[in-house]
Amino acid sequence: MNPEHIPTYALVGTIAYMIGSVPAALLATAILKRSDLRNTGSGNLGIQNTFFRAGKLPAVIALLWNVAAAASSVLLARALAPNEPVVELIAITAVTTGSMWQVFVRFRGSRGTTTMGFGLLVAQPAIWAVCLGIWLVALLPRRRTTDATPTVHALLPAVFGLYALFGQPDLWWIYAIWGAVLGGLLELKRQTSPDDAMALGLYRRFGVNVHE
Repeated sequence: MNPEHIPTYALVGTIAYMIGSVPAALLATAILKRSDLRNTGSGNLGIQNTFFRAGKLPAVIALLWNVAAAASSVLLARALAPNEPVVELIAITAVTTGSMWQVFVRFRGSRGTTTMGFGLLVAQPAIWAVCLGIWLVALLPRRRTTDATPTVHALLPAVFGLYALFGQPDLWWIYAIWGAVLGGLLELKRQTSPDDAMALGLYRRFGVNVHE
């Protein structure tokens, strides 16, 4: 982490946050379905609520925007600060935070998981793969995503730290701290926002909605 790059860190963080704050799900639903996603289902501006309350096309548009937002934030970080992994971490955290608390809609938003996932997939595919593996293993005992997701959040510091320890040992503590920050933000949003499946009267088992 280079103090000389602090202006770059701030610039990347601000731009990535603003990119994440674009309410694509809300706009797609408003234009295509003439409805306000904030007032239907869970009220979340994420993929699942969009899919079940507005349909496939608005959900696909929202998904594609998540991909574009995450990828562009990481690519911006690489363009402004090549070979500076901390800037990539800032970009992923900022765009994820933006998607969770979108400034353009009074800080409503999604749960951030999709945005973070695509950001990691572009920036650090190995970390993404490990997180996916943890999620799948945590899903097995009770087949509940409500068990698997917080498990990933809790283990992000260890995953980030161990990844850096074997690749960039001098940065392991920075990665671990960043994993803790990111996991904490994701869990905070999960705890303070309605669950999409529960709002639909459904639970989720291996990604398939079933009534209890």
